[in-house]
Amino acid sequence: MKAKMYLRILLAMLFLTTGLTSCNNENDPQIEPAEYSFLVEVGNITNQGAVVKVIPDQQSGAATWYCSVVEADYFSKFADDEAYLQDDLASLNKAELGNLLKSGQQEVAFGNLSASTDYVAYAYGLTIDGEVTSALAKATFTTQSGDDPIPGGELTFEISVTNISLFSADITVTPSNNEDTYYFDVSEASVFEGMNDEEILAEVTSYIIPDYLSQGPDGYTAEMLEMYAPLSPGTEYCVYAIGYNEQEGVTSALKMERFSTLAPTGEAPDLTFEVHIGDADGNNTSSMIYCHAYSPQAVSGKVLVVENAAIESVLNQGATLDEIMMYNGTDLTEEELATLVTEPGLGITYMVPAATEMMAIMKVTSEGGMSTIKNEVVTTTAAQPSDLTFEFSVTEITSNSANVTVTPSNNEDTYFFDVQEKEIIDSFEGDLQGLVDALNEAYSYYGGISGMLSQGQDSYPMTGLSAQTTYYVLAFGYNGGLTTELSTYEFTTEELAMSDLTFEITIDENAEPIPGGVNATITPSDSESYYLLAFTLADDIDMMTSDAEIVAFYEEMYGAYIGYLTVAGQYQTLPTDFGGELAMMPGAEYYLVVFGYDGGATTPVTKVRFTAGAGPDPTGTEFTFSVSDLTATTATIDVTASQEPVIYMWDIFTEQEYNDYGGTPQVFSDYINELFEYYSAAFTPVQIIAGLGAWYSGAYYDYTELEPGTTYIPFAVCVDVNGNIVDEPVVGESFTMPAAGTTSVRIDRRSSDNRFYRQMQSRPLSQAVLEQMKANRARFAAEPQRKVRGAELAIPTGRQLTGFPIISTSVATQNGTSVRPQETMTSIRAIIGDKGKGLQMRTARKI
Repeated sequence: MKAKMYLRILLAMLFLTTGLTSCNNENDPQIEPAEYSFLVEVGNITNQGAVVKVIPDQQSGAATWYCSVVEADYFSKFADDEAYLQDDLASLNKAELGNLLKSGQQEVAFGNLSASTDYVAYAYGLTIDGEVTSALAKATFTTQSGDDPIPGGELTFEISVTNISLFSADITVTPSNNEDTYYFDVSEASVFEGMNDEEILAEVTSYIIPDYLSQGPDGYTAEMLEMYAPLSPGTEYCVYAIGYNEQEGVTSALKMERFSTLAPTGEAPDLTFEVHIGDADGNNTSSMIYCHAYSPQAVSGKVLVVENAAIESVLNQGATLDEIMMYNGTDLTEEELATLVTEPGLGITYMVPAATEMMAIMKVTSEGGMSTIKNEVVTTTAAQPSDLTFEFSVTEITSNSANVTVTPSNNEDTYFFDVQEKEIIDSFEGDLQGLVDALNEAYSYYGGISGMLSQGQDSYPMTGLSAQTTYYVLAFGYNGGLTTELSTYEFTTEELAMSDLTFEITIDENAEPIPGGVNATITPSDSESYYLLAFTLADDIDMMTSDAEIVAFYEEMYGAYIGYLTVAGQYQTLPTDFGGELAMMPGAEYYLVVFGYDGGATTPVTKVRFTAGAGPDPTGTEFTFSVSDLTATTATIDVTASQEPVIYMWDIFTEQEYNDYGGTPQVFSDYINELFEYYSAAFTPVQIIAGLGAWYSGAYYDYTELEPGTTYIPFAVCVDVNGNIVDEPVVGESFTMPAAGTTSVRIDRRSSDNRFYRQMQSRPLSQAVLEQMKANRARFAAEPQRKVRGAELAIPTGRQLTGFPIISTSVATQNGTSVRPQETMTSIRAIIGDKGKGLQMRTARKI
């Protein structure tokens, strides 16, 4: 095996947050006069998809554009193209335009279209700011009928590589049919040098990742490659595709297409790079290193600060500093680049561990693609005790917020501060190192305590506090390690102020029933106040004796995320809110529960009882079972139902038990009847179903304490809301556990390890509420961007990382980001993974 097979590169562990917004008609961009012009052509039309080519005129080659497909019936409802364009703009998520816009002549594949349906493919010029720059260009087409043969016969492929640059290209793989699965990837062409056809085929098939099989057109955009897996300049690559499924293996001939990225030109940029321990002034040599760089010819740059031992480990596996930087370096921002190219240059201070050898690496690239890399190794000193002391101020205390200010006795030493419940801090019983361990785990996203340090006076506006709760502001010196004892300041939040907000809940009994759903409208008396809503089994709510108990139920269920689940204004359900796992149990009694919420309940609970819409006739429902993560004693079972929502119970039996009790499917029916009878003393039938059954396709459970070497049989049987069996059991294919040296305890379906004792909670909130969550996330993101304090503390579990070892990079105080690259080299497909699957393939606009 060659050392660099399929671009074996360092896989970055990316913590991505996407700013999400909801549409607001009042803020829709207005259509500007046309500046550019485009032509739209449609080809490769099947019964499920088509490929749309957008061709700009000579003056429009650099203009960005948006392209989509919509059913012609919907398009025809508008008076003219301009009216449709305005409607289309209103449907776009403005925060996602950067991922949707393209430029130049390109092809875009669309899938999941309906057979025998008229469509309109269209494109128009659109900027990242949402400004329209052209008239609507369109072309009509009709998908083939579902009975038409899919063209192509045996599976073949067309591979298109366009928009080639130094680091990326647009890659499209179009199979001859949209049903067969296949695998594609990108590899340096040098990997295959000296191999004959049989050796190339063997090499390619040995690296197929079954989880990333494709159907229909797929590929990578240039933006995707540049973001997740940039190519090397001046390098020849192969795009390859091959039919494959896990049952038959390889199902087609191998198709390969070669291309070369643009070669760099000009001279490598000059780079001055200096590193020393401590901050810019040489303070805090145990917890900081300072990097200074100057490169007047740079147009881009990356920087990375990592423990030297981790870098050496990767280098010893055959990686280069250039590869490490390409796939793990943090890109400099536009502001940082502007500083880098202007004397005296760019300075960044990094928080790092004490007494540790660190490597700092800087890579800069010129306009022609030439690059320069420099690195230095420095070792931080051990943490030294400090005489730092603190003064605290807590003002503007409310039921759920307070302004906290910490003033240290000097402005040079670094320290950490936070706000936590007094009860939690007291539970550590003076174990300061244990508290530090818990804080490091709670703030791991920011690099632990080292990524949260302050110098000089600092303040923070705490929100999301609990009413009438005592808190500590806590602070201690930290410089790669503890330098002072813990200091605390105690305060108590006020009683929660109640609101006069009221709700009118309407259930439309005359509307067409929604399977597993409801036609409901919530109208608050104040459209600006936030409230929580949930659909919860009536039997669960009826067991609660007060509003306080109901509110506590949801606070425990949603935890720190409850603030993101609140909505404002009128809420109205849609049929699409309740599909799949979002469906309620069909035919079961539910409450629509509503109460004002702002850090705590601000109104009494309002609730209305209703019956969730009935599902399809369960008779004849088919079930399939898949087994994964199989070890000697554990297995994950997934259940797929042929229709939903239908209520069913499922489990596994040993083959021996099955035979002992008669060896017919009646065994499973008897077991389900006994199970309902056994739990009926404490739970109602719908509660038992919620704990042990399902009503949507895709239910799964991670079984533990199974018997090594034992054969098990999965089964499912449909029931009604009263627990009565309504169809014959469906028996899945048996599976056998791997053998082991010792046997484990026999599984007891009535023990505390049973699936029934999973946390029983409400079904997920509806799609409309999820959209409101996105809006809330955007609302919170619009507030001053600070590292969030008050993270939920937990005693460290001592859990071990699985898979490849992690390189933990330091935290830059200038941009506050933390990247955790993974120490391994793998294929582009493995790097992009699910982020890339289907991103080239778009679907028609949903109306």
